[in-house]
Formats: sequence, C-alpha cells, structure tokens
Amino acid sequence: MKKNVKIFITLFFILVLVICIIQIYKRAGYYTMKLVVVNAEGKRLETMDYNEKMYSVSIKDGDTSDFKQGQEVLIYYDGIVATTYPGQITADKVEILKEKSNKEIPVEVLRYWNFSQKNISAKVEEISNTGINFKITDLNEIPLDYGNAYEYSIVKKNVENEEYNQNLEFDYNAYTPPVTTDTYSTTSSYRPDPNRLKKVWEEPELMGNEEDKICNWDSILDDGKIFVGKCNWINLYGKLESGEYEFEAYRTPEKVDDFFQCIIVKFIIDENGNITYEEPEFSF
Repeated sequence: MKKNVKIFITLFFILVLVICIIQIYKRAGYYTMKLVVVNAEGKRLETMDYNEKMYSVSIKDGDTSDFKQGQEVLIYYDGIVATTYPGQITADKVEILKEKSNKEIPVEVLRYWNFSQKNISAKVEEISNTGINFKITDLNEIPLDYGNAYEYSIVKKNVENEEYNQNLEFDYNAYTPPVTTDTYSTTSSYRPDPNRLKKVWEEPELMGNEEDKICNWDSILDDGKIFVGKCNWINLYGKLESGEYEFEAYRTPEKVDDFFQCIIVKFIIDENGNITYEEPEFSF
C-alpha cells in the first residue's frame, strides 16, 4: 500500500514538472506584459497597463469573444511595440489572469477609448461684431472635458502686408511645393515667406490682456451632453470692422491621453455690419 502511495506521489510530481516545462517552453522567446482590458473591439483589445499607459493589442487568431472590460490579462508578444500613441502590439497569445482587476480604469482612459468625433456637433446660437455664442452637443458616453480652459483668438483675412516685397526671390528649397496664392492662413500646411504676399491673415489689435481670451460655458444641459459657450471680445478687440474673419476656440490637453480640441467658425462682416457665417468645424 505504502509503495503504491509513493508511486502515486512520484507520478504526481513528475506530471507537475512536465506541465511546468511545457509552460516554460511555450513562453520561450516571448515577451510578456500585464494589462487591463478597457474594450474588446473586432480583432483587437483596447487596454492600459498599471501606470495607465494605453496599448492597442491585435490578437493573431482574431478572437476577442472571451474578453471584457476590467479583466486583467497577460499578453505574449515578440517585444515590438509600435511607436504610435497608443502603442500598438501584436500578441501571439493572451491569458486571462483575473476577471476583475484590482486596478480601476480612470475616466480619462475610458473617455479616450470610447470617443467618436461623429458624436459631436456644434451650432452658432448668436454672433455679432462683439462676440459669439455657440452650442456643442456631445453624445459620447463620457463627454469631453470642456470646462473653462478654452482660450480663443480671432484672425482677419486679407490684411494689407506692410512687409510685402514683390522683388523678393522665392526659396524653393525652404518651401516645397511652392504656393501660388496671394494669401495664406496661419493653419496652412505650407507657409510661404509672408514678405512675398500682398495680403495675410492677422489678429486684430488687442485692447485687453492675453489672459482674458477665455470662453465661458454659460450652461451645461441634458446631464452634461450640451454645452453653451459664450465669448465676448468687446474688451479685447472692440467692435470688429468689416472683413473676413476666423474665430478659433481651443483647449490644449494637460496630459497625453487627453484630446486637443479646437472649434473654428468662419464669418464675414459686410460694410453695413451684417454678418454671415459657416457652422462650426472641429479639429482634434
């Protein structure tokens, strides 16, 4: 009887040893990383590590049906992480370590992975030569952080360029391809030497302080889905004269996993003070 027990124990330890060896063999040549699942989308996992750094993990077999938000997983990969943001990894294998990780997913990470620009729209409520009111509707599960951190500026088009020099030689090496228009925007991808342009975009003369270029959110409606912004520039620029303008309200993110947000409204004031405008555009 004792002999049988010894044989059983010996076989048991041999089995455990074999399993360990197999696991070590399987992991040989792989790098591993422990991550928390935020979303399972198609053939990839949207994840973060314990330092809240985010990664997009593609799974070779393409099966993400077993994964859900909050799980803690261990991925096996070749050590290569694409230098994008978030970093991109191709995993040969993914193991579920816990159904519920001890690491909570912060709201900034949830917002990042669940954001869609298609869920945001904006409309001008009122515009004059002294200010603008606009409404943003954000139907994302977690709306962007609008807050009072929006700064704004205005530029006027077709301002006569005092530095214009028609005889200045164009430096084709510095500016490729060459730009033939006689005006350019500060947001243009190619910026020719302004001294070669008869007219340029320019900010109206400031009467106030740069620190006062802040958009105030007059109200937040519908459980934080609708934001009404008000910008009054009478103390900054006074009453704008006739011309073509571009209004930009923007927020620079404090962290890399946040969004740069910019709202652009183009408008024209005619000689009689009448205003026509285009509905707001977004830049992210």
